[in-house]
Amino acid sequence: MKCSFTNDHYEYICKLIKKSPYRSIFFNDRYSKGEKILLLRHDIDQSPEKSLTLAEIEKKHGVKSTYFIWLTSPFYNIFENHYSKILYEIMSLGHQIGLHFDERSYKISVNVNIRMSKKWKITMYKKWTMRPQNPLPYYYLNIVF
Repeated sequence: MKCSFTNDHYEYICKLIKKSPYRSIFFNDRYSKGEKILLLRHDIDQSPEKSLTLAEIEKKHGVKSTYFIWLTSPFYNIFENHYSKILYEIMSLGHQIGLHFDERSYKISVNVNIRMSKKWKITMYKKWTMRPQNPLPYYYLNIVF
């Protein structure tokens, strides 16, 4: 099947994943050495609504994935009721929500400022999820604090 970037094509991909020897897992799941695993992630850059559609398709086929939110998105605000409901629905389908953080998007070179920004975003994420124990997967994270 030619990739057409449609929901039908994504459903086809999820069916292939389900039939494959790979097990879809979350970033914080344990797995055995040599086990065939699939880490599936989505950046919610523009449309939480489209992400919800993908999450529903994945749920239908037993595929796990992590959706990364952008706290400073110009396209959506996770604290608005409409978007918050969508993201909670994605979680209720059995998927994870992670924090998308890319320090390259900041025009500052001092690591302390980046670190402070990350701490603020993690605090906001925890307030939004109301789950401080929730694993917080994110990428492009080069600073450990």
